Amino acid sequence: MGFKNVIVKTCSTNDFVSFKEFFRGFKTFGQSMGAYWWHYLWIFLWALAFYLPFLFIMIISIALIVTEKISLAVIGIIILSVFLLCMIGFLIYKLISYSMMWYILCEEKMWGPIEAMKISINITKKNCGKLFLLNFSFIGWMILSILTAGIGFLWLIPYMEATNYHAYKFLRDEYYDLNNKNCVDSIENKTEKVTNLIEPLRES
Repeated sequence: MGFKNVIVKTCSTNDFVSFKEFFRGFKTFGQSMGAYWWHYLWIFLWALAFYLPFLFIMIISIALIVTEKISLAVIGIIILSVFLLCMIGFLIYKLISYSMMWYILCEEKMWGPIEAMKISINITKKNCGKLFLLNFSFIGWMILSILTAGIGFLWLIPYMEATNYHAYKFLRDEYYDLNNKNCVDSIENKTEKVTNLIEPLRES
């Protein structure tokens, strides 16, 4: 959380922050630990939900190979491969859905991990594909960083975090603007209905 807090402060103020900001996360240590546990608990549960059927299909496929039922085993392996790809895709989707909760916790100190995760899911809804492509666009830089024995990641990781934070700000503002518009529309509709009910009474 300390590193995330530095990214948020730097991008928000467009200025350098003190080294002490890295350790500011210790002031909210309980909240940070709760957020990490809550985050990885859900990732573990989703992974487990996919892993058990995957394991079941794999055991059946191995049993078919042992009993020399090759045609059925091939079908089982194909199903296993498709299931594995779906599992990986779904877990990536969930990771992206939960990814904004860290920035939310840095900005809103009074919110807990549960509220932050709910808002993160709402903010990233219908935008997970765009966020995936945004992060995937760094693949070239990642390869170069690996070729430099990991030294390049010292520059790449802050760059990626800053990019994701700006993406979060854009999606957050878009989400709040939409909610405010819906609230205004709802109030206007209710006002119009009340006016329509009162108008005949006035005329009478």
